[in-house]
Amino acid sequence: MDNLSELIYLLSNRDLDKNEAISIADAARATVDSGEFDWIDDDERQLMFSVEDQLSDWFAVSDKIDELHEQLYDWFSDPPLLPFPHDLDPLAYFDWLDNLLAKRPKGNYELLRLDNGVDDNIHAVLVRRADTPRILELCKTLGFRVYPANSAT
Repeated sequence: MDNLSELIYLLSNRDLDKNEAISIADAARATVDSGEFDWIDDDERQLMFSVEDQLSDWFAVSDKIDELHEQLYDWFSDPPLLPFPHDLDPLAYFDWLDNLLAKRPKGNYELLRLDNGVDDNIHAVLVRRADTPRILELCKTLGFRVYPANSAT
């Protein structure tokens, strides 16, 4: 598997099998090659945007933190995620959420944010915390701007 396929596999929380990840990586590259995202100013951003588009079921996107939280809330059922804490500023919210995700009984997750440079929405994906270092390494190699949601960057 190449770097992009491995990244897709990890961003899907390993839900995809490796052949599906390879197919999605090929589709993401083909979309970029087709010129569909030529309105985005650089190749790395086009590819990142295409990957997010291909993996839309795994991403939460919103212009408001409380709406983002609603999307995340819908992904968890046993036990459910706590309701949105309206009294926290954005950085405090992401710290609070990171602590909750780290203590999940059925999985230790981390929320990563993507800076697509295209809009002001919050683009986020839940990943296995153990996979985060490799995901960040792959993103750096591919020129994708991805970082833990609770970091200031």
